[in-house]
Amino acid sequence: MQALSLLNEPHLDKNVCDVLPRGRVVEVLRYDREPWSRGYKVTLESLDKRKSRTYFFLRVIEGEYHQEAATSEYQCQHDLGQYIPMTVYSPRGYGTFQSDPNKSFFLTTFRDLQYYPWPKPYEVVDLLCTLHRIAVSPMESGFGFHLDTFHAKKPQCNQWCHDWNEFFSRVLRLDIGRLLQARANDQHFLDLVEFLPLAIDLVEKVVPRLLIPLQSKGRTIKPIMVIGDLQMGDLRRDRTTGRLGLAYLGACYYAHHEMGLVKMLNAWAPGDDAERDQLLQLYEWKVGFSEPVCEYNDRLLLYALQTKMRSLTEDASQKGWFLQGMRYLVEKYPRAYDERFDDPRMREQLYRDHDRNEPNYAVDEAHFPPPH
Repeated sequence: MQALSLLNEPHLDKNVCDVLPRGRVVEVLRYDREPWSRGYKVTLESLDKRKSRTYFFLRVIEGEYHQEAATSEYQCQHDLGQYIPMTVYSPRGYGTFQSDPNKSFFLTTFRDLQYYPWPKPYEVVDLLCTLHRIAVSPMESGFGFHLDTFHAKKPQCNQWCHDWNEFFSRVLRLDIGRLLQARANDQHFLDLVEFLPLAIDLVEKVVPRLLIPLQSKGRTIKPIMVIGDLQMGDLRRDRTTGRLGLAYLGACYYAHHEMGLVKMLNAWAPGDDAERDQLLQLYEWKVGFSEPVCEYNDRLLLYALQTKMRSLTEDASQKGWFLQGMRYLVEKYPRAYDERFDDPRMREQLYRDHDRNEPNYAVDEAHFPPPH
């Protein structure tokens, strides 16, 4: 198989060529550039008289976890392709370069995804409905995933757990630790005197207060597959088919279905607030929010804070919204979970009688140790 080198890019490695179908590689073009990988569009020409062309997307990954990241992207795309084959194509393969064992690759069918026109609210909800119906955890009532997945170069905390409050708390602590690691020395970005008490209260009070009721008093939640690394614009439209298409992603796990809604909202760019409200109304009608329904807005905000926290390590543009959201939840839920909160008649009395102590500022980053 012949490989051409364009734009000073390297020849295709033999192990990449072995994953491709029979044909002649006529073009390799840089397609995207992430901080943690390089993407290429590979054009393959058939060997028969028709000389038909097929297109593939190749991601080349370097760094400490390059093999694990390539495996993760392949497995996540494969599983999503089983559930929503018209939105995510099943990948062709993955592996490590023969010529350079410090590089790995992921290969799948190329999709020409365009940003406009934006997906309509009903299209997004229909996609979420499909995932809610069939993308169910293989572990009975289990949250997590069967291998480590990656958000950029960072491994995620996916160990199986049957308690959603415990699973989410673990993930949130990890993300807070990474944010502190990335931004603690940037005083213009992060005021530790304000942030650390808010972060501690968020994990120790707000999270159990909002999430324990989901699985108490006989309530259950069904873990479904969510896509953890969706960013603005990742949900696009296929130029060829006109259908919705997801960009090449590799951080799936099984979680509370409302988390899936938040991740999809993060990837969708509505024209205005009215479209977002329309989407939420359709979602409530077709999928539904978990009990207690009266707190779903605050759960969505909590999930959105965790989602945005990951991007704050590199992009500070939403710092104001992020801190405002933390303050709102910490002020609204000053106490950790109490089973009496399950009685609506007791909630108002408990909050009215609660005299919140002054926050303890004598805390340090050790409360959220980053991973080694």
